[in-house]
Amino acid sequence: MDYDIYRHARDMAWQFLIDNNVAELPVKLTEICRNNGYRLLLDTKHIFLGAGDRGATFLKDGQW
Repeated sequence: MDYDIYRHARDMAWQFLIDNNVAELPVKLTEICRNNGYRLLLDTKHIFLGAGDRGATFLKDGQW
């Protein structure tokens, strides 16, 4: 990995923690998501996003 890419990712991760007032680990993901307007959804086979929604897909053990 290019060092500049690593450094940028590292710096952004630290900035995210600072912006969210994280003072200790582990962090409470639900609280961070709520404060940033993110929704946590249960793992289901069908998730439909509305206009303007954002989502992520994860591959685990060969399954989406």
